[in-house]
Amino acid sequence: MATYDLIFVILGLYHNLMLIALFYSRRNRIELMTLIGKAYLILMLPGSIGILIWAILLDFRWGYLLLLVIIILYLLVEITYDYVLRWNWRKNWKQATPYLAFYYVANYAIVVLNWENSTIWGILLLILFVIQLVVNFWAHQGQKATKIATQSI
Repeated sequence: MATYDLIFVILGLYHNLMLIALFYSRRNRIELMTLIGKAYLILMLPGSIGILIWAILLDFRWGYLLLLVIIILYLLVEITYDYVLRWNWRKNWKQATPYLAFYYVANYAIVVLNWENSTIWGILLLILFVIQLVVNFWAHQGQKATKIATQSI
C-alpha cells in the first residue's frame, strides 16, 4: 500500500469512527459528545488541509483535490454553524439543508478517495458510513435525543 493510500485510509477511518462515537454518545452523554466533536474537528480540519497541500505538491489528479476540498468545506460549515454563528440549525430546514448536503457529499468523498485506490478499503469505509447513518438515525430518535439536539454545542 502506497503512502497516500494509507493517508486516505487513516483520514476515512478517523472520520467515520469519530462520527460513530459522536452520534452514539449523543443519546445520553452530551459532555462526551461535545468532547468528541471538538477532537474530531481539531484533528480533521488541519489534517485535511495538510493532505490537500500534500496532494497539490505531488500533482494529484484534480478529482482527488476536489474531493479533499469538499471534505474541507464540510468541516468549515460545521465549525461556522456550531462554533462561530452558534445557530440552532437542527430546527431550521433552511439552515440544515446546506449542512446536510455537505455532510453527505463529504462522506461520499471519503468513500470514493479510498475506493479509487483499494476496493477493499472502499467497501470497508462504505460499511462504516452505513453504520454511521444507522447510529445517527438511532441517536436522533426519541425525546431525549431531541432535547439534546436543541442544546448549543
